Amino acid sequence: MVTSSDSAVNAKFNNNGYILIAAKQDTMITLRKIDNKPPLMFKVLFGDPSRVELLNPMALPYPRNRSDKVLQGNLGKFSHNSISSKYAVDFDLSIKGTICAADSGYVIGIVKHNNIGGNKMKYYDYANYITLYHPVANVFSQYVHLLQNGTFVEIGEYVKKGQAIGLAGATGFTSGPHLHFNVYKANTTGWESTPITFDDGYTSIKIRKGEVLGTKRLYAHCSIL
Repeated sequence: MVTSSDSAVNAKFNNNGYILIAAKQDTMITLRKIDNKPPLMFKVLFGDPSRVELLNPMALPYPRNRSDKVLQGNLGKFSHNSISSKYAVDFDLSIKGTICAADSGYVIGIVKHNNIGGNKMKYYDYANYITLYHPVANVFSQYVHLLQNGTFVEIGEYVKKGQAIGLAGATGFTSGPHLHFNVYKANTTGWESTPITFDDGYTSIKIRKGEVLGTKRLYAHCSIL
């Protein structure tokens, strides 16, 4: 998004002030300098909010033949109550529990260096995580509170549905070890949490605290490490 406190600058772009950059190519944007005008500000957002999401069922984000309890479901009172988190699910994975990709896609974000966490907001920015983009569905999945250096993938890598991608931990704002799993779609201000279904017959909007979810289908690339 290209914005400025001078509305005349926005008028030089499309109607909503966005420039959509094509994927997998270098792009250069040249702007003519305007004297005595407020400086331009740039905000980079992932995804195309104008493209319809094609939401196919996803795999549960842990190995096959395994069951895990839900610590917090959709619209949870503790933290799943904003536009960016309302359809997230917290799974009761222990330290070093294996995390698997819910769908095939590209690794677009990794933070892995943090080693602290706790049940206070001061730890919020210290969570390790992996973010994947799923081009067929046009959505993003995120796996949060990972173990320090507990990632098996690299930025730009293509991963397959069910592939082991990292290890659970307790970094960031958390009361204990678990996996915070969230799926996003792009909107005009960034991302918003979106409901999904899983291959095993579960629907995220119906998942509640205390429920135990087990994987039933087989994914060849995911095994307990």
